[in-house]
Amino acid sequence: MSKNIRIKLSAILLTLVLAFGLTAVLAVRAEDEPADTVTAVNGWTNYRSQDIVLEAGEQDGETVLTAGKSAGTTDWVWYGADLDTTKVFEINFTLSQVPEGDAWMGLFLFPGDKPETKYGATHAPENAISLLVRANASGVMFNPGELYYNGINTNNLSAGSQAGSFTATVAFVFTESTVDVLLNRVWFARFSRSYGQAFFDAMNVSHKAQLAIRYSSLENAATLNQTVIHSVDNTKSEIEYKGMSQLVNGQVDEESDGTITLTQIARDPMPQNNVHYVDGKVYDTDKAIDIVFDLKSIPGYHNDGVDCWIGMYVCAIPGDLGNFGSSNSAVLMLRASSTTSFGGEVGWGAGRHGTFPIWKESGNLMRVIIRESGVSMLMNGGTMSEFSSLTAADFGGKAYVSMVLYSNASADSPMWSVNYRVENSEPVALTIEESDLNYDRAENQDVVFRYSGCEDVASVNGEGITAESYDMDLQAKTVTIKKAFLFGKPNGTLSFNLVGTNGTVAPVTVTTEGESSVSLESSYLEFDMDHQADITTGLQLSGGLSLEEILLNGSKVSADSYMYSAGRLTFKRSYLAGLGYGDYPFTLALSDGADVSLTVSVLSKIEFEQAPVIVNRAQAETVEALVIELANGGFRSVEELSSEFYSYDPTEKTLTVTQAGLLTLSAGEHTLTVCGYGRDNQKGISVSVSGDVAWQGWRNASAAFDGTYVTVTNYTNYVGEVDLKGGFELTFRAENLAPHNGGAADQWVGIFIHTQRGGGFQSGNGLSVLVRNEGDKAKYETYVNGVGNVASPVTSSLSIEHTLQFVCVEGSWLLIADGSVQTFTAQQIFGENPDAALYVDIDFNNGQNALAGGGRMLLKPIAAKSVDGAIENGLTAETNQDGTVTLTMSSKRQMDETADYIPLEELDKTREIVFQFTWNQIPDYHSNNSADVWFGVILSGKAGETSFADKNNLVALIRPQSPGRMYGYFGSGTAMPGNDDQKVVEIQQINQLKFVLLKTRTDIYLNNVKMAEVRSIDVSSYEKLYAALRLHDAAKPMEADISELWQVTYSLDNAKAVEYPQIAVEQTELTFDKGTPADLEIVLNGTDEFISITGNSILPENYTHSGNTITLLSAWLQTIANGEYNFTLTGADGSTVEVTVTVCGEPAVAQIIVAEPVREFDKGVKEPEDLVFEVSGDTFVSLTGHGVSESDYSFADGRLTIFKSYLLSVQTGEYRFTVTGASGKTALITVTVKGEIYVQIAVENASFTFDRANPSDITLKITAGVFSNLSAQGLMPGDYSVAGATVVISQEFFSSCENGTIVLTLFGIGVNNSVQIQVTITGETKPVNPPKAGCSCGGKSSAMVAVLGAAMLIFAAAKKRFL
Repeated sequence: MSKNIRIKLSAILLTLVLAFGLTAVLAVRAEDEPADTVTAVNGWTNYRSQDIVLEAGEQDGETVLTAGKSAGTTDWVWYGADLDTTKVFEINFTLSQVPEGDAWMGLFLFPGDKPETKYGATHAPENAISLLVRANASGVMFNPGELYYNGINTNNLSAGSQAGSFTATVAFVFTESTVDVLLNRVWFARFSRSYGQAFFDAMNVSHKAQLAIRYSSLENAATLNQTVIHSVDNTKSEIEYKGMSQLVNGQVDEESDGTITLTQIARDPMPQNNVHYVDGKVYDTDKAIDIVFDLKSIPGYHNDGVDCWIGMYVCAIPGDLGNFGSSNSAVLMLRASSTTSFGGEVGWGAGRHGTFPIWKESGNLMRVIIRESGVSMLMNGGTMSEFSSLTAADFGGKAYVSMVLYSNASADSPMWSVNYRVENSEPVALTIEESDLNYDRAENQDVVFRYSGCEDVASVNGEGITAESYDMDLQAKTVTIKKAFLFGKPNGTLSFNLVGTNGTVAPVTVTTEGESSVSLESSYLEFDMDHQADITTGLQLSGGLSLEEILLNGSKVSADSYMYSAGRLTFKRSYLAGLGYGDYPFTLALSDGADVSLTVSVLSKIEFEQAPVIVNRAQAETVEALVIELANGGFRSVEELSSEFYSYDPTEKTLTVTQAGLLTLSAGEHTLTVCGYGRDNQKGISVSVSGDVAWQGWRNASAAFDGTYVTVTNYTNYVGEVDLKGGFELTFRAENLAPHNGGAADQWVGIFIHTQRGGGFQSGNGLSVLVRNEGDKAKYETYVNGVGNVASPVTSSLSIEHTLQFVCVEGSWLLIADGSVQTFTAQQIFGENPDAALYVDIDFNNGQNALAGGGRMLLKPIAAKSVDGAIENGLTAETNQDGTVTLTMSSKRQMDETADYIPLEELDKTREIVFQFTWNQIPDYHSNNSADVWFGVILSGKAGETSFADKNNLVALIRPQSPGRMYGYFGSGTAMPGNDDQKVVEIQQINQLKFVLLKTRTDIYLNNVKMAEVRSIDVSSYEKLYAALRLHDAAKPMEADISELWQVTYSLDNAKAVEYPQIAVEQTELTFDKGTPADLEIVLNGTDEFISITGNSILPENYTHSGNTITLLSAWLQTIANGEYNFTLTGADGSTVEVTVTVCGEPAVAQIIVAEPVREFDKGVKEPEDLVFEVSGDTFVSLTGHGVSESDYSFADGRLTIFKSYLLSVQTGEYRFTVTGASGKTALITVTVKGEIYVQIAVENASFTFDRANPSDITLKITAGVFSNLSAQGLMPGDYSVAGATVVISQEFFSSCENGTIVLTLFGIGVNNSVQIQVTITGETKPVNPPKAGCSCGGKSSAMVAVLGAAMLIFAAAKKRFL
């Protein structure tokens, strides 16, 4: 029999054994089940009638359950209908018989939509709730209360007991996360998800549960369990919880006055010595919950070591009987500390805190206020605790009250007794008794609002009311709006807000009505000083009112200054004239306490003549003050101007508007309004203003132009008429700057030459020049585009006048600070926009250790400036009759002891540049204590450039070494030029310095001695070329006479064209005959020095070079195939020449030849190949070199193959091998090995799933290859980390992606070396209580059918395959 047939038969036999085995097990169970199974007795079903007998009761709907045997645990009786867990389930029953001893009736609640039969005989099955009812030892008392959940005993606390038969109603109240158990409508226990999550997962899927009953008794018990089930109800959405009127160890008495007295009657060990009471009422959390209590009997005092307390709970859960650490209640644990004081712990659950003294035994009030923000607990008016751990949201608008008594005092001590009542009437929020009130002017009474609630009024707003216009009485809970305020309001409805101490806003209104008893004809009068007369107005008073007095600014006005008669009030002219010009507010005080306001203006009419005024602010120095002559007095103000900008002479009646005042007006049309006292007593002046305020072109200057300077102390800019892009010159003095001295003070004045207005020295394109005090000298720090200090020349004394020039020369921009030149490109100034405008701003920095008052700049008007010919700095230049120029150094040179002469004429770089110079005066010699003196020439691509430090500049720095001798530094720019002591040149009467720019270098000669070859600079390095001459003297002091300083006469010759070197050979065509082999000589005869020969893979060992001869070696020429070969010879200056060599003939002695002998081998390619060489000319014998053996190569049919296995085993580098023929002749092969060995990248797992509900990092394990990179859309380097062969991708990256499949590419080292990783993203963010799929099993018959059916299918499939 074949192996496959044996396997198939074994599978069939195993299937049949399993099927029949399971059937046998189920059949054994079925043998105990009689045929007379009772079903549908009022919806109840049993499974073995001999265990529990079901019968109909005497009343309709009643069902009687009787145990069919007396030994062990009986089988289940099920309630046939599914329980709807969205509703309350109640069962009412009488347990009429229970055997003595360990016997009980059990109610079992299972989740799901089908009965479970798998729980066996246990009284505490998993994933279920069980409630056992037992008889006590005497068999006459029944005690419910032994509760199990998920197989664990959770509650043995008895809810009472009953003699004889026991009748009770048990209810189950379901939510998504809790089940409450009620006994006779009393809350008994609560089970939550934390007890066991599976129960709630199963229940919440179907919203169904099942109920079962079973019995237990001892063997041969005389009495059997019997229960009468009166009713079952599953229709109510909710039920009302009742209070526990009495518990073990406690007695509850309801007094005639409605209060409750709770008394402790036993004192057993914990927890039985706790007396619990729940009154069963529901309290409104929108109102305060007040527990008013008297302590009638106290067991003992805490200070004496007695642990006794009263617990008062305001609960979010009905009947919460938790301990004093309850997290669902606001808790007060009250202790008697001594005979004179009480204290306790108060707060929320484990978060309770502190003690609060209570100084009386009776008439106490504990108040609990529940708000959206938290809970407040007060005792006798004082706040005990405030916390946000519980809020109104936790209570859902309802609260419940529980009481607990506890004592461990001795047996002969008193018991606890407390009398209390709960009140629930005072609103938590501020509540107005009557929010709409009236005010009658005729009665003129205050308006009083009364309020209630647990918060007081903190303030009143609306209708412009202030604190002076209302009163608050917090004891009486009233707010009074004063009549004086209401009297001044017009008739109508006034709206106010009473704002509570907790932020509640209560709107109220006052309706004002009735007629005023006061009528004033006019509340405003005028008295004209130029036409004086008494003034009068009507004042009608009714309702018994009278004018008591008149006040002016709080002071009483003399009665002889006015008259009031027949309803007319008259002010006398003598009194008013004596007041003088002004607006006077009078108060008419009436007999009822009200006040009436009246204003009198004493005035003269404003009259004058003035033509329109024109102000050009751009020429501020031309603006004059405006003087106006008024026809009358009584001037008060100019509305548009601050009083500091005008003055008034009352004697001359002249108004003067200052120059500064006119300059404060913005550009545009204005009207200056000249105002007198009174109303509408004014006249306007038309003023037309243009431009920005500028003194001599300087806008926002600190002081006017004084004829020489404009003083500036803060930011200003130039807006004058000079075209700045055409070049300008700024002359200034800088004052009050603290010495910088290397950073001691950070104070400077900035001159910003920018392409945009405003900003700091680090913003915008252009230059920022910071002027500092460096040892009382002017130091200029120059920044380009705000980046980097590019130069810091220090010039003459800070206290003198300084000049800054900015000019354009031949496309370069020169910044000349006191003669010191800095050169910049147009791009450095203007960026990418050469047409941009140019601005000049002045700014100040008064930083660390700045002088008081800050820096100052005294500016002269900017002048247009251009530079022609040459720039002189610290020297004078005089042109002599023979065309030479004599340079004489002056004492006013730069602080670096250097003077400059900068010709602005462009040089021809294709011609020799020759300076002939004579040193007329030499300050000193370098040999004298290294005296720092030199004469320098700089060649640069920028006009005006003088830098020795710029590597792009050619430099010749020549020192007088000793009398008659000179040396120096020659080359490209350097910051610290040294001296070439090996090249000392004699000083001639006329000396020559020559620069020759060639194609690959620059040669520098001094008196025909080549001083340097500069390889970094050649004729192509410059588009344009300019020269600068510099004289340096640090040997003589600044104040030395000019006769002791440098004087040089020079001339410049730029006429002779440069002769560029050219390499050449005597013969450009040569022949090599293998039959008569001999070395080939290439003879050089050009002016350029030979550097190299290239072409046809020629190597340095294939030729020699000596003098003017290049020799191609015969040994190499014999190894190459016959043909024509071109070679290129290159000279030192870049010139080239071509030479053609023809190889022909046959060797007298065979010569082995390798075609293409120079090759590369790359280890890094995915599939590297062997190297194959074509070999001819002789019989191949061997390949040698670098340890290569015969197993590393092969030769066949004229092809030499070097195996890749050998090439992969060697290090990277260049390898030369020798190929030997039968004649003994050899040829060379050169192989360059590069790259790393290719290993295909591979991972342990290339497919992952990322679940948002349970997010975690994804880890890739590399099993082959070396990591190079990881790529995916949106993936950043910070999204993953690499450690060795492990790559970890963070969960945050996947959380940011959308659901679906994303592909990541993992790259390894090598070409085309990658692997793709697929990650499927699913799910949503994990909820607090995520639903889970549940399942429930069917009955025994269904299970058996399912097993047999599966077995038959397996058998059929196996049979089909076998046959």
